[in-house]
Amino acid sequence: MPLAELFACLLVIAGGYVVLGLTGFGSALTIVPILAQWLPLTEVVATVLALDIFACLLLGAVSFRQVVWRELLGLVPGVVLGALLGILLPGYVPAALLLGVLAILIIAFAIRGLLLARLPVLATRRLAGPAGVAAGVIESLFGVAGPVVVMYLGGRIRDPDRLRPTVVVAVLGVSIGALTAITLNTSLPTGERLWLLAGGAAVVPPALYAGTRLARRLGPMRIIRIIHLLLASGGALLLRAFIS
Repeated sequence: MPLAELFACLLVIAGGYVVLGLTGFGSALTIVPILAQWLPLTEVVATVLALDIFACLLLGAVSFRQVVWRELLGLVPGVVLGALLGILLPGYVPAALLLGVLAILIIAFAIRGLLLARLPVLATRRLAGPAGVAAGVIESLFGVAGPVVVMYLGGRIRDPDRLRPTVVVAVLGVSIGALTAITLNTSLPTGERLWLLAGGAAVVPPALYAGTRLARRLGPMRIIRIIHLLLASGGALLLRAFIS
C-alpha cells in the first residue's frame, strides 16, 4: 500500500473513532463506506471489527458501572445466530438488498428522532431477539450494526449517560461475534490488512480521547442530536452504495 494511501486510511479511521468516543457508536458507519471505495469490502469490515473490539475495550473500561446489563442479555442469542446467518446469507439473498433495507430503516429512524428531539420509544423486550439477529447479520456483512443497536437500546434506556456505555458494550459483543464468524470462514489477515490494523491500533487511543473529551463538553441532548445526524448521514451513504 502506498504511504499516502495508508495515511489517508488512517485519517479516516481516526475520524471514525473520534465519533465512537463522542457517541458510543458510529466508527464503522463512518469508516466502512469511505474505505470500501478503494479497498475490498471484506478486508475493510474485518479490519474495522478488530479495531472496534480494541476501541470498545478502551472506552468501556471507564464506564462499565453505568452499563445496563439486563438490556444486553436479551440480545446475546440473536447476535450469535445473526453472525452465523451473516456468513450464509450472501449465497441466498443479495447483499445489496440487505444494505438498501438497512439504509432506509436508518434514515427513517434518524428523521423521526430529529423531529422529536429525543430518542423515540420503539422497543419492547420482545424485540430483543429480532434486534440481535439483525445486528449479528449486518455486522458480519458490513460491520455497521451500530444503528440497529442504538435503535433497540435507545428505545429501552432513557438516560443518555447510561445509554452511551451500554451501546459501547453491545457493539463490543456484536463485533466479537461477527469477527469470530468471519475468522472461521476466512484466512488470517495479511498484507494491507495488517498495515491497517497496526496503524489503526496506534490512532485509536488518541482519537477516542478526543471524542470523549468532546462528549464531556456537550450536553446529553446535543449528543442525541449528533447521534441522529450521524445516523441520517450514514444511512444516506449506505443507500447511495446500494443504489450504485
